[in-house]
Amino acid sequence: MPDRTGTDRVAILLPHLEVGGAELSMLRIARGLAETHGFTVDLLTPRPRGGLLDELGPRVQLLPLRGESSARSTPDLIRYLLQHRPDVLISGQPHLNLVAAAACAVAGGRTALAVIEHAPLEHEIACYGGWRYRVLGRVVPPAYRRAATVVAISEGVADGLRRLAPGLEPEVIANPVLPDDLERLRAAPAAHPWLGDGGPPVIASVGRLAAEKDFPTLVRAFAKVARQRPARLLILGEGPERARILATAAEEGVGDRIALPGRVANVFAPLSRAHAFALSSRFEGFGNVLVEALACGLPVVSTDCPVGPREILAHGRFGRLVPPGDAAAMAEGLLAALASPAPAAGLEAHLQPFTVRNSVQRYRELVTRLAVRPRTARPAPQPSWRPSS
Repeated sequence: MPDRTGTDRVAILLPHLEVGGAELSMLRIARGLAETHGFTVDLLTPRPRGGLLDELGPRVQLLPLRGESSARSTPDLIRYLLQHRPDVLISGQPHLNLVAAAACAVAGGRTALAVIEHAPLEHEIACYGGWRYRVLGRVVPPAYRRAATVVAISEGVADGLRRLAPGLEPEVIANPVLPDDLERLRAAPAAHPWLGDGGPPVIASVGRLAAEKDFPTLVRAFAKVARQRPARLLILGEGPERARILATAAEEGVGDRIALPGRVANVFAPLSRAHAFALSSRFEGFGNVLVEALACGLPVVSTDCPVGPREILAHGRFGRLVPPGDAAAMAEGLLAALASPAPAAGLEAHLQPFTVRNSVQRYRELVTRLAVRPRTARPAPQPSWRPSS
């Protein structure tokens, strides 16, 4: 049962409902605020489609915005804010955060804006390069300073925001990663035949098949491992780098020992049956998959990339850290992990900040604080707003 009976309204803004770490985190925040803490929660998105649609739950109201992109949905978002006057609007991706800031300003300042930064912006700008990212360095600082609060999902992301926008002081709230029904999810069937067939150990990795995840380096590292002992590599995820990853596996002569089965809704089931976990990213904002792997008892090898892995692994206490792009070091770490898989002492206590329960409680406190802050007067009622069909 919800722990409160108030009617404070919270709006959460998402670009779409496709499966992704940031999107899943935002959805868990929405459900937790509605189901556990009794807030009225509206989930707003211009693209109300994707694999997360079935995860909304009955207490979160999905309100589609007109327009297929963040920018084109701005007028509809303004109309929503004027009509429904939510106490707090939460947004969690850079370009969408800018839309949210503009909409709140036009709507008169009645709604407190909380923006969440899920990735180190300076590294995203350097990695993606296009004008839509280059412009972020100029427009994010003034927009974020106008928000009621800025949340960073890790200390590293917070440090990057301080460099990008001097004077900004984000509060740090870890992603909601580990749900209450973790044991059930771990025990669920895992579809891939390698998991539980009694064959060579399986090294698992999870992530979007994109350049920043640097799976080709992982494949080259795995090839070095496979030359020294039997092993298999299972990469869960989908994305534009699939062909490149498979080509690298063929070049390294390990194509028959690598599988890319695509996305899975429940990563805990396959991770609980793997033997080690590898993360090869060039950069992260947090690294949900590291928490998921640790919670499944896996020995972890991760690149010491900016900015999440070092925090999550407690500077190497709970997993091995290797330089980004270094296949030899990754291979050495994986061989060591397969040889000594026992988790470090104190892991259970270390994972507590990353539970859904803990993270949602932090957001409850944030929303409660923002909902009572002084704001400008409510604007005059506007013509009725209805979600697009």
